[in-house]
Amino acid sequence: MPDFAPQNVLLHHCAKFAIEQTKKLAKRLLEKGMKKGAPPAEIEELIKKLLTRETYFSHGSVIDHNEATRLGLNIEYLPPESELWKLFRLLACMYETDTRQHRYLKVFEGNRLSSAIEAPVNSSSVSQANR
Repeated sequence: MPDFAPQNVLLHHCAKFAIEQTKKLAKRLLEKGMKKGAPPAEIEELIKKLLTRETYFSHGSVIDHNEATRLGLNIEYLPPESELWKLFRLLACMYETDTRQHRYLKVFEGNRLSSAIEAPVNSSSVSQANR
């Protein structure tokens, strides 16, 4: 939001760079994956829909298989009774349990390594809990 730039220039620039990096990553992933072979303008339009609040008002908006298909994404629908769907659901539940139990804010998965960012512990709440 450019109106807030004068209030915190450093934060504004960090946010701008994060948005640009996200656009670059989205473009690369879509070009090589779910939109492979699509015209660049179509990919740019999809990125705009996904990264702005014009289509989805929250990062937590659900995009189900019907919506993904309407967006032109190359997806495969898995019914909830399929074994692969059940495995994905189990993995999601395990992530949820681990992130809550270990106070992870974000988990990053790579080809060879996983890492996580932990929530900071408030020192005053820790000292009160130990009394």
